[in-house]
Amino acid sequence: FLLPLERWVPGLDAVQKLPLVALAGATLAILAGRFPPARAFREVDWGLLVFFAGLFVVIAGIDRTGILPALHAKVGPHFGPSGGGLTLFTVAMSNLVSNVPFVMAARGWISGDYEWTLVAMASTFAGNLTIVGSVANMIVLELSRDRAKIGFWDYLKAGVPVTVATTAAGFAILYAFHRLGWV
Repeated sequence: FLLPLERWVPGLDAVQKLPLVALAGATLAILAGRFPPARAFREVDWGLLVFFAGLFVVIAGIDRTGILPALHAKVGPHFGPSGGGLTLFTVAMSNLVSNVPFVMAARGWISGDYEWTLVAMASTFAGNLTIVGSVANMIVLELSRDRAKIGFWDYLKAGVPVTVATTAAGFAILYAFHRLGWV
């Protein structure tokens, strides 16, 4: 992922690099693996994979309607220079549509290192708030459903204090670094 492949492969841009490297890594893993690929494919949770892909399809559809850019146009001016508003907006939207799809939809509005760092921090910590905040939460709860019954409200009871504490601490640290010129 860190190699400058876009310089070595003619016509490859930075946006195409990530999927190319992921595909090359998967191919290498299959070729070098001790087990036949069919065995690995049997272990894939295809329903979850389709669900995750579906999130991106829905976000792309919502993005094309103009709803998210219009929402950002309304609330963006209220974010303020500190980035606190952007942080809260990121937490809220990450729990509405899940964190990774939100960041993909918001990439057109984010500018500068400080805003990107805030969105990275807030969307990551936002994943702790609700079950839908992160696909990882859904994976864990799906895998544990036979051993532990954790409902939305039970998860939220733990998620609120964890998300508030980590996001507040993360924001305070990043804001201090920003004021010092480090971010």
